[in-house]
Amino acid sequence: MSKSDLAAFIESKSSRGKKRTPLYGHGIYDADFPSHVMIGKSMVSHPAYSVWHSMLARCYSEKRQMQNPSYIGCSVSSEWHFFSEFLQFYRGSFHDGYHLDKDLLVIGNRTYSSQRCVFIPRYINNFTTASNSARGALPQGVCFDKNRGLFMASISIDSRRKLLGHFRDPFEAHLAWHREKMKKAISMKDECDVIHPLLHQGIVTKIESMLELQQ
Repeated sequence: MSKSDLAAFIESKSSRGKKRTPLYGHGIYDADFPSHVMIGKSMVSHPAYSVWHSMLARCYSEKRQMQNPSYIGCSVSSEWHFFSEFLQFYRGSFHDGYHLDKDLLVIGNRTYSSQRCVFIPRYINNFTTASNSARGALPQGVCFDKNRGLFMASISIDSRRKLLGHFRDPFEAHLAWHREKMKKAISMKDECDVIHPLLHQGIVTKIESMLELQQ
């Protein structure tokens, strides 16, 4: 069952109208259908509720922020404290396989809102995410090839790993990676414009910011 079909199925059910404590002290579930239903032996959430719940948790759950401190200081706009308001945005923007992004339309944004957020495909989300944990002390896009004793630059595009060459200097390898990354970012304009008119410039700006200067 697709997420669209699941949403339609859950929305066909009636809610008992039970008053709820605000989710994480902020979220008000005000829909006239249940947030969860039993399907077989499993409890299943409405797809929009799952996204809304996760967004609130990232901003207001101490436990979640301990696991991922990058969300400390983030917030949700007052309109999106109400599930019904978030649901309108979800219905107009979501497609199966898309993810909610808060900082591509406005680089550095820390507030989830209808003006600053966009649903994007997974490959765009992955393309614009830095791999800090995987690269260690080396610049992005670079690893050390022990067999050759050289630094190797590579990039993943469209789920395929492309080797960009071997270099004596890690920053030369990083520059090769960044040039290829920017080339791909610039080529994404048409597909980005279909999603949101500000998305392409946000992606280009985000990739530009990934350029590291040699110390």
